[in-house]
Amino acid sequence: MIGYKLTRAKRVSIAMYIREGYIEVRAPYFYSVRDIDKFVKSREKWMEEKLAMSREQIAKRKSFTLTYGSQITYRGDLYTIAEKQDGKSGFVDTFFYIPPNLTPEQIKRYCVRTYIDHAEFYLHNRVCKYIEKMLVLPSDFKVNNAKARWGSCSAKKSLNFAWRLIMAPSEIQAFFSRAATPSG
Repeated sequence: MIGYKLTRAKRVSIAMYIREGYIEVRAPYFYSVRDIDKFVKSREKWMEEKLAMSREQIAKRKSFTLTYGSQITYRGDLYTIAEKQDGKSGFVDTFFYIPPNLTPEQIKRYCVRTYIDHAEFYLHNRVCKYIEKMLVLPSDFKVNNAKARWGSCSAKKSLNFAWRLIMAPSEIQAFFSRAATPSG
C-alpha cells in the first residue's frame, strides 16, 4: 500500500490531497485507522497516477531556469531579460531590465519580486477605480502566492490576488479586479 500522511480533523468524510510529492489523507476523528487504510487502498491506482504527475511537475519546476536572454510575460506581452548597469529593474519596450551578474536562481527571485511589486501597484490602482464606481470599501488588499486561484473576495471583504495575474493580458486583470471587488 502507498504511504500517506494522516491528518485528523473535525470533518464528516475522508479526503485525499496530493501535496508536494506525497499523499495527505484528512479524516474525521471517529474513523479507525483500518477504515482509513481500506479507503486509501481502494484508490491506490488513482493515487499512483496523481503522485507521478505531481513528481513530474515538481521536477519541471526545479529544472525551470531563467537567464539573461530568456523571455518572460508581463501583462500579456513577452519581454527579454537583459542586464542594466544601474541596478534598477523594470519593463521597458521589449526588455525586462535587471542588474548584471545574477545567477539563474537570483534572476528567478528578482523576476518574482518585480512581478509582486508590479501586481501590488497595478491591481491596487484597478481596485481603487472600482471602489469609487461601486461605493464599497474592501477591508484588506493582498497579493499572495496562490497557484490555483487568481483572485477572490472573502466574506469579510478582504481582496486577495495571485501575483501571477500580472503576467496575464490587461483585459483579464481588469476582469478579476472588477469581479473580486466586494459588492456591499
